[in-house]
Amino acid sequence: EIMAGTVGRGKPLDVVILIGAPTELIMLAALNFPDQVDELEVAQALAGDSLAFFHGGLPVPLPSEMVLFGRVMPEYRQEGPFGELTGMYSIHSNPVCIIDSLWTRKSHVYHSIPGGVSREHVALVSLKAAHELEKIKARSANMVAYELPRFAAGKLCLVSVQAEFVKADLIRDLSAVPLVRLFILVNQDVSIECADDILWCLTHRAGDSADY
Repeated sequence: EIMAGTVGRGKPLDVVILIGAPTELIMLAALNFPDQVDELEVAQALAGDSLAFFHGGLPVPLPSEMVLFGRVMPEYRQEGPFGELTGMYSIHSNPVCIIDSLWTRKSHVYHSIPGGVSREHVALVSLKAAHELEKIKARSANMVAYELPRFAAGKLCLVSVQAEFVKADLIRDLSAVPLVRLFILVNQDVSIECADDILWCLTHRAGDSADY
């Protein structure tokens, strides 16, 4: 919505890019909150009201290792040739970001998270899905447990369900979970933490198109 109201209308958008941001902000960036919730207030609560900010037009958390001040322009260029994930070729066009100034600590720590393969990146990417799955599990008696296997980077979810469960209701709730593209629902006698159990279940029990 912010991009549509600025860059989408031919106007530049002032941005602050944080490298090595406080953990509380990194966690919040991976989650969904209602529009009326102030995420910086949530971050302060998680940090025990210890986060300090510099307000130079936009709030900048002082514990950040590096801060880039810039503008996203209504000008599109091809990204790449390599995209944000290591080894991935990109042919997409994205808005140009012009960096006007850089702030850094005198003895900063350079943060590097390999995209798409590291535990840190997969955990952050999957956090939004896990957040929604936890809410579904808390209100649904049909859902016993779930697993987001690391090798699938949040695109696959294994769900353990009660023997007699309301299929339509659970499928409706799961379809609203972000990122996940495939759900595999199994009975409690199948371990969602064991790949062999899942493969056995798929080959022996999913014999009807209605199972997919």
